[in-house]
Amino acid sequence: MKDDRVLILDKYDYGEVLSIINDKRNELIGKKEDTREINELFEKVVNAPTKKKSKLRRERSACER
Repeated sequence: MKDDRVLILDKYDYGEVLSIINDKRNELIGKKEDTREINELFEKVVNAPTKKKSKLRRERSACER
């Protein structure tokens, strides 16, 4: 059974995660080590779906304030 985890990141945190993964990838390339696993992780993060707030939900929130 696969144990999935979901992270909710804002734009800043998302950029930081990508930067950290890319730095590690560059480090491995510099050491001439295999980057296959880090490449797969990078692809997962880049291709992760985004969840947009619906217009209705935003309008309700504005009315409740």
